[in-house]
Amino acid sequence: MALCAINKKGDAGAVLSDCGTYRYVLWRCWDDEKDWLIWIMLNPSIADGTQNDATIRRCMGYAKARGNGGISVYNLFALRATNTKEILAASDPVGPLNDHYLREIPKNRFVVCAWGANANHFQERVKVVKQILGGKLLIHLGMVRGQPRHPLRLAKTLSASPWALGSVRYINQSGYAPAVAL
Repeated sequence: MALCAINKKGDAGAVLSDCGTYRYVLWRCWDDEKDWLIWIMLNPSIADGTQNDATIRRCMGYAKARGNGGISVYNLFALRATNTKEILAASDPVGPLNDHYLREIPKNRFVVCAWGANANHFQERVKVVKQILGGKLLIHLGMVRGQPRHPLRLAKTLSASPWALGSVRYINQSGYAPAVAL
């Protein structure tokens, strides 16, 4: 079971496991008239329905610079941890509902893949998530050791690049474009 924690203004929230061990999705909204930018990173840290961390602040800054009206954040692993070693040691770092929420990501929104080089420790999980993401509009902010870069130490003005998994994707001058199937 999952709990939804929403701040008093209703412009921020998160879906957490009952025990608070897992965070399945987090969102922030500053302009509901504009499209949101979706992020997929390695694992959640301390951010929740009301509290931001440095990574969430960076994702928000990048989305605002792009002209988006909000963000939603998903992860390869739902386990809330501040160190990759915690994921390696956990018996179930994915969490019982994480793949369900990943499958619910809309196909018509840009998804920034940003799980970073630490994902090289979890190649099987990366493969599973890539399969779940098939057919979505994937972009990244650069690659590091074969994985899409994590946003924390990147400039918020960095341009995104398309990332094709089984089909060709492109981004036009305004930053939006449909998928082109091969």
